[in-house]
Amino acid sequence: MISNPCGHMTQPYSHIPAPVTTSLHKDMEIQSGHPCQALDNFPLLMYILAAKTLLLCLAFAGAKIYQRKRIEAKQKREQEERLRKEAEKEETEKKDD
Repeated sequence: MISNPCGHMTQPYSHIPAPVTTSLHKDMEIQSGHPCQALDNFPLLMYILAAKTLLLCLAFAGAKIYQRKRIEAKQKREQEERLRKEAEKEETEKKDD
């Protein structure tokens, strides 16, 4: 207790109202906890991010390989078809002579 200039005894800082705590504040306090607590899981989060990035890169690489094989197979079929037509054309020319 502190005495004011008039001699009355008062509580220190009694002119400042006490902070109002709502259920929202209590929920946030429970969820967040200590400010550094969020950083406790940081290494794990980085490992998860790295693993996700690696999986995405592998998926895209796999898709590119699949596309390349499909295009090569199509080009091979077209080349075989072209060679077959040329061979047939040569045979018909030989028969005509």
